[in-house]
Amino acid sequence: KLERELAAIMETHEKPSFWIDRESGAQLKPKIAEKYDRYKARNIKVNTNNSDTQADRLLTIDEVSLGYNNTPLFSPLSFSLGANDKLRVIGRNGAGKTTLVQAIRAAFAGKLPGTLIGRGVIDCAPSLRLSVYEQEIGPELLPLSLYDAIETIYSAQRAPVNEQIIMRTMSSYLFNPASDRDIRVSNLSGGQKARLQLIRLLAGNPNLLILDEPTNHLDLPSIEELEQALARYTGAVLYISHDEYFARSLGGQSLKIGN
Repeated sequence: KLERELAAIMETHEKPSFWIDRESGAQLKPKIAEKYDRYKARNIKVNTNNSDTQADRLLTIDEVSLGYNNTPLFSPLSFSLGANDKLRVIGRNGAGKTTLVQAIRAAFAGKLPGTLIGRGVIDCAPSLRLSVYEQEIGPELLPLSLYDAIETIYSAQRAPVNEQIIMRTMSSYLFNPASDRDIRVSNLSGGQKARLQLIRLLAGNPNLLILDEPTNHLDLPSIEELEQALARYTGAVLYISHDEYFARSLGGQSLKIGN
């Protein structure tokens, strides 16, 4: 009976495939590498077309210090980002990395949170199209179906959207358009929610991405695909990551904040 049940499971479930990192894959013998490429798990496919190639400044941080209750979290810092620039922000937990991201996002929206004290200037260029990767799904999306959530994301960015675009997007991000379209966002797995966040990150053709620990909850093939997508991306990237492999792949300059 157990053997029959196992046989039924094997017939109706996708068979697992193995995955290794890119450096190890490059060392495989040609015949083995060919088999690996053939059976490697399908990765997410993201659209990284970005027409901005100018070196104009998109974001300028000038002597900015942030904190709460009149207590700064870090000393004043200055930097600027233009097309193709990549900057990794590093520091201990509680040093103010996420607070800096929140302040940049608020400045782009035109206002700073009332509880946040700040000094210096955060200057967002008129051409800036900012997108922030978030680990948590917004409450406005949780009760929606996956299909409706993607439609809402594209509409919020004033990007073209129709059923064909939504179904193609699902497929590109490893969702099954037929069986997953009606799943409530609140019922998605951690990895599925992370992939939905990637859809939101790249909707609207942004020219500056802010990534706060983007590899959390992503499986290894998806991390590899994200790395490759960001390598092709022509906009600016500001990121926070404790993942040294991801940081080494993405590259760029480093900025330490806090003590």
